Amino acid sequence: MADDPDLHRALGLIVTGWTGLEFVSGTMLFAALGGTDESIVRVIVAGQRIQNLWDTTGEILRTFGKDAAPTLVIFKQWRGIADGYRVKRNEAIHSPWAIRESDNQPAAIDVFSRKASQGIRTDLFPGGVDDLLELAQDINTCTDGGQHLRARIQGIVAMRAAEGDRGRQERKPGDL
Repeated sequence: MADDPDLHRALGLIVTGWTGLEFVSGTMLFAALGGTDESIVRVIVAGQRIQNLWDTTGEILRTFGKDAAPTLVIFKQWRGIADGYRVKRNEAIHSPWAIRESDNQPAAIDVFSRKASQGIRTDLFPGGVDDLLELAQDINTCTDGGQHLRARIQGIVAMRAAEGDRGRQERKPGDL
């Protein structure tokens, strides 16, 4: 890896930002399940790929029907954005980095994508460290959006629980 302290710092910001996005993804699933103890999130998400968390959360929201329809639309949009950052994060973190001779700046070397099979590419992050810092900020912004989504999901679950409680209270003993 290129020995550039700014590069190392930027990659570290991406890693720590992504950890937050993974955590909020788990808490969204936990909220959809009606959970109240966030420490259990670790048990639910342990070893899960983030796409599986998103798939499961989306499916649970879908089962809520019209109550969650607007939130499901927002969740799908958020997921698409987050998945784009997942791809870029993987490129940044898993690509080897070197110093370009042409400008003495760090460059990621694409060895993973389909395009990499056509030859080495050093244009993954043409802006170098600045591109990485922007990605880290984008991931943090996406995480904030995920926290808002989690709150929406919790609201839907609470509303559904309250409606269920009212329905149970309205039944008479002996009703099925």
